[in-house]
Amino acid sequence: MTEKKGSDLKVFFVVFVLVILAAVLAYSYLYMPKVEERDALLRENHALETRLIELKNMAVNEQDFINGINDSKESIQQVLNNYSAGNTPEKSIMMINSLENQIGIKLPSLNFSEPSIVTTVDMPMVSQNEEGKYVTSYYKVSLLQETLSTNYKCDYEQLKKLIDFVNDYPERMNIESITMAYDSTTGGLKGSLVLNLYAVTGTGKEYTAPDISGLSLGTGNIFGQ
Repeated sequence: MTEKKGSDLKVFFVVFVLVILAAVLAYSYLYMPKVEERDALLRENHALETRLIELKNMAVNEQDFINGINDSKESIQQVLNNYSAGNTPEKSIMMINSLENQIGIKLPSLNFSEPSIVTTVDMPMVSQNEEGKYVTSYYKVSLLQETLSTNYKCDYEQLKKLIDFVNDYPERMNIESITMAYDSTTGGLKGSLVLNLYAVTGTGKEYTAPDISGLSLGTGNIFGQ
């Protein structure tokens, strides 16, 4: 009777071990992979939900985005509109001729320098492709500078008008240097003036030669005086 109980106990122990082993195997090879798969799906689902929210927000703010692009384009264009597409001696002569006629100042001589590149920048341009996606491309814009040197004779009021003329001129330029002294022969002022003239290239804006039909030619003074 004792031997039979011992045998039954051994069988029970073996069965118990097998059950435990089966449970461990089921947990390791069946349950845990499913849990990991579930966690991976949850993470992927969370990422998709996050991306969906981002896309919805982008769709809601799309018009603001478009308005921002258009505002930036307009701001850039407004700045570029202040620069010419190029400066040439004949263009500078016409500008000086206009200055003399408006102010009554005398500029008996002019010296021109060759244009030089001040800087070159990559300008961004945002556009929408055929798929409706916004893409950014770049184009190079170069800032050119040349100097115009001249002597002048004028009175004090004309000198102030000269400075206003430079500041208000529709194309960008500035006064690099100016000297002045009393002119004993006229009782006015005389001196030298150096102007910096600026232009930009790469914007698609083309240089237009000035109309010199109104400029007197064949005289001893190119300014028609």
